[in-house]
Amino acid sequence: MRILITENQFKRLLLTETKQGTIIDEYLDKASRIVKKLMGKGFTKQESCAIAGNMWSESKFDASIKSSNGALGLIQWLGDRKKALIAYAKHEESTWSDENTQIDFIYIELKNSYKLSNGDYIPGIPKELKNETWNETIQFKKAMKGETVQQKAEGFATKVERCDDCAGSIPVRKSSAKRIYDFINGDYQPKDKDSKTGEKKTTNDSMVGKTVSPKKSGDGYVNVRENADRNSDRVAKIISPNKIGKVTETKTDSEGNKWYKVTLLEKVGGYTSGWVRSDMVE
Repeated sequence: MRILITENQFKRLLLTETKQGTIIDEYLDKASRIVKKLMGKGFTKQESCAIAGNMWSESKFDASIKSSNGALGLIQWLGDRKKALIAYAKHEESTWSDENTQIDFIYIELKNSYKLSNGDYIPGIPKELKNETWNETIQFKKAMKGETVQQKAEGFATKVERCDDCAGSIPVRKSSAKRIYDFINGDYQPKDKDSKTGEKKTTNDSMVGKTVSPKKSGDGYVNVRENADRNSDRVAKIISPNKIGKVTETKTDSEGNKWYKVTLLEKVGGYTSGWVRSDMVE
């Protein structure tokens, strides 16, 4: 027997499978970065935080995510809107998974009725999206009629995401938008940050004390950095199956990536320790 399911039902199922709580502290820096990009495109701070609060529930700010129902990116585009995102990325000679491409597309979709800066529609978009009486720009204006960031977040969920009650996640979207807004305004202090310096505290977890190696399913090697930052200088390159060293502490960077500080098994170029990304080791 063949079972048919609507686009909204697909999305509801996905949200049920990935239901989350309010945004956690380690993602607030990433959310803030997204908000600043949206504000740079002309969205207000409240609008940007409302969108980001929904992104948290939709994708955890992972622009490259492709869900089981085929939804793509930061706000999990589906159907004709997904086709439009892909068409825009092609026009820009980019990929749909590029974060900046998606931010640009959000502006074009929600503020400019799928039109480029020259006034022309994105080449190759479905004709249904050119309907001037109900396009996404009109939907977005309706969504943003609320006065508070929480009301705008709910409006975005129901009128732009079109996920009805969003599998019960609307309270999460609202509270996440408010927390992001308060964090940017300095009214919310993450628990993992020092109250005096504002710097992230280092934390310990179950990996502390364990010896790690490059992940077998990865690139076959791991770069050990001087600091917990992918742009930091490389102090060593450890090739699998060699062991890297013992984890002494952990830290989360501004993009939400977890890093391990390791004491190297062998001194390299004067360095006895360094930092490795947690997702690159086992």
